[in-house]
Amino acid sequence: MLAEPVCIQLSWQDPETGELQQPTLQLPIALGRELEQLPTTLGDRTVARVVLNNKQVSRFHALIDLSGQQIIFTDRSANGTFIQKQHLHHASLPLAPQDRIEIGPYHISINIKGEYDPHATEAHALSKTQLRVSRNFWTQPWVVILLGTALALLMGFCSWLVVTQLLRLYRPQVPITSPENRN
Repeated sequence: MLAEPVCIQLSWQDPETGELQQPTLQLPIALGRELEQLPTTLGDRTVARVVLNNKQVSRFHALIDLSGQQIIFTDRSANGTFIQKQHLHHASLPLAPQDRIEIGPYHISINIKGEYDPHATEAHALSKTQLRVSRNFWTQPWVVILLGTALALLMGFCSWLVVTQLLRLYRPQVPITSPENRN
């Protein structure tokens, strides 16, 4: 069990004022454009509410909460959200320490601040290193770039090989004549 609630520090620079915002909030956290549209409770827990005042942000844009041993970001918006440059629309994704979230013009960094019970059983202890990140390996940008480059090189090599063989096959053959046969 957790000794105290999990907290997350959200950090962003206000796009209108340029002012740095760094609230540290207990989970669950609701993000949106209109305070009245954000839930005040989730079950028996109080929801921390963050207002992001911009028309690109939905009235109730997203929810960050704990599910098992994962901190989950759930997008509820019309425009979607980017997490680590991965587009998320009406879906949920586990958050990892130091993830970056883009909601409209807001670029928000997260930092997990919760202190965890040192006496908890190892299987249930929650720490930054134990958070499971189950993002699809194939959607990571560096993997896509690497696979794309390898595929392009392979296609180029195969094309060169085919063209070389076709040229060799259809090259006009000049009869070989010896100097004695020229007369």
